[in-house]
Amino acid sequence: MFSSNRKSYYFAPKWPLSPSSIPLGSVITSLIDEHLMLENNKDLSTYIDTEISINQTQNCSDKKIFRREDFRVFSMLKLLFTKTHGAYASFKYTEYDYACELMETRSFKPSPKFIAKVAADPVFKSHLESGFNVFVVTGVKIANRGSITITTETDIVTTMGTIPLGGVVQTPIDQPTLFAFQVEKVGFTWMGKPTSKPYVKYADIEAKDKTTENMTQGADKGPGDEDGANSGMETRDGLGEDGETRQSSLLM
Repeated sequence: MFSSNRKSYYFAPKWPLSPSSIPLGSVITSLIDEHLMLENNKDLSTYIDTEISINQTQNCSDKKIFRREDFRVFSMLKLLFTKTHGAYASFKYTEYDYACELMETRSFKPSPKFIAKVAADPVFKSHLESGFNVFVVTGVKIANRGSITITTETDIVTTMGTIPLGGVVQTPIDQPTLFAFQVEKVGFTWMGKPTSKPYVKYADIEAKDKTTENMTQGADKGPGDEDGANSGMETRDGLGEDGETRQSSLLM
């Protein structure tokens, strides 16, 4: 299983989202595209034949900050020295601030028998043989009673100047909501045997939830402390294995 302090969960494609939309044990073909995510075989979740771990965290809250850079047409250097009006770069800041009275985490480790059923499903078998991705949802986080606030700030830099954009969206959590999910990627061994492995590339949050008390205690730590030593900007960019380009720097 995943280490509790390792990022292994991805935010749901939207909020609120019913937990039944992407249940534990379901199979998806994208981590980002909402339509592909919701076109899954939910029946496979009934074949879970291993222990399901259930953990509950009271008064869960945390904040995540993402910075993404997107350069179009020209590099930033050329952008500064060209008069081409079509060239631009965007710098996007997104802050996720969330809190809930109860966060329930359910997870399981799929057995070889379960993975074999996934690989044998006609739709997913064809998908795998064509070289596309197939993921099993091995963990879900369900938020109860709270709110999620998303703050975005975007600077569009052009040869004509900088255009600031942004906004704040607050989503109340009145009903149980799928907050995040964890996956394993399905594939075949060189001998053609179905297999799976944890997939965490560009994951958003850790497996272990943070409480308000833990956050308060950690606020006094300095750069020399265990958590402070990892603070700062972690830059990640490139094309993910799921076929989606992600360029971001995360404030840990």
